[in-house]
Amino acid sequence: MVEFGQADLTSCDKEPIHIPGSIQPHGCLLACEGDTFRVRRVSANAATMLGLAGLAPGVLLSDYLSASTLHALRNALAHSLSLGRPAYMFGVHLAGAAAFDLSIHVSGDDIVIECEPEGAPEDNSQSVASLRMMLDRLRNMSDMETLFRAVVRLMRGML
Repeated sequence: MVEFGQADLTSCDKEPIHIPGSIQPHGCLLACEGDTFRVRRVSANAATMLGLAGLAPGVLLSDYLSASTLHALRNALAHSLSLGRPAYMFGVHLAGAAAFDLSIHVSGDDIVIECEPEGAPEDNSQSVASLRMMLDRLRNMSDMETLFRAVVRLMRGML
């Protein structure tokens, strides 16, 4: 657990929180171009935290991530865009043995990926977020057969 000192909150309401640029110290942030996943900005701790030596503006994430991880990021991004809110991914292995919980969304022209170390297994936020994403996908299905097939496929993916 990260401990913080006393905070001076007198200017919090004036901070530009809608502009990517910093992140809490227990996580890291990447901002990428939409079509290419070319890195535009990274937090100072991203390369070290993620175990991706050389991660810097200008590089392609496809040079650092497996095809399956990049595919999962694209799927989560599509989900985020369809719902207008961040999509969450849990236990994602970006490099090496460490796993991360990710949030992905669009801010302006950037795809923003926020990363933090994977939560404890007993943390049920993963289950709640996964269930929420599943329900969002099922919400607009009107054909029962399509709905049932989708439920089975999504449940298999959760187990």
